[in-house]
Amino acid sequence: SAYERMKARDAAQIFDTLEEDILVPVAAGMRTQSLAGVLAEMKPDKARRLTILLAERSRKTAAAGTR
Repeated sequence: SAYERMKARDAAQIFDTLEEDILVPVAAGMRTQSLAGVLAEMKPDKARRLTILLAERSRKTAAAGTR
């Protein structure tokens, strides 16, 4: 994604301003290593919320796959 090509700090500044309905799918589409760098540069509360939302999304996807 375009965010993976950016410096983590620059991507984090944008991520900090995005609404969750946009942020979650964008972040979910990133490679783990790239996302980790961005999370480290984000505001702590926003990074924590994104982590929770990504975990919930992953759990729902896994549950849907076992049916």
